[in-house]
Amino acid sequence: SELSFRLQVQQGLKLMSYLTSYRFQLETCFNKVALKPITQLFYEQSQYIYRPSHYSIWIDGSGANKDHQGATWAMAVTKHGMGFQLFEFLGFATGHVVLNPQESFYIGCDSATNNTGELSAMFYALLWTVHFAPCHRELYGYLPKFIIGYDSELAANVTQGKWHLRYHTNLVLVVQSLYLYAITFADIEFTHIKSVSYT
Repeated sequence: SELSFRLQVQQGLKLMSYLTSYRFQLETCFNKVALKPITQLFYEQSQYIYRPSHYSIWIDGSGANKDHQGATWAMAVTKHGMGFQLFEFLGFATGHVVLNPQESFYIGCDSATNNTGELSAMFYALLWTVHFAPCHRELYGYLPKFIIGYDSELAANVTQGKWHLRYHTNLVLVVQSLYLYAITFADIEFTHIKSVSYT
């Protein structure tokens, strides 16, 4: 109904004000032991995400298992030069899926699953674009382009509203709202990259 739609819009606007108040920055200090294999991974997988005109955002998530009690998410940002073998590493971010509504970084997750990990990674990738795009425009005079590399078809399609998910309702609302907000001032593409093992 019209009333329901208005309430959803109001809720979405309130949500955007809350989400964009996060001061989200990437980490840039790698463990030296991990730097070489991670760089090799970026190089091998860049065939799927290579766009010299875009900032490449790599995302992944994992669910709870016998070795880890909680679900986790991760993202990294690179920028390719015109040559395929040359790229700049801008930074990364990682975290746990937060299930407690009282915690600061709660974004609507209701369980520690692979899907909430993937959607959390998508959330933080989009949040970074929201903070980075205005700074880029102020510095260079134009808005940047982004390409998000994912291995979860569910996360990518749910975020863009192509698939409907009957569970994780609050999390989906948050991620979709942030996506709709981000694309109002940023060019965001998605591309599937092959899932890899980190062990």
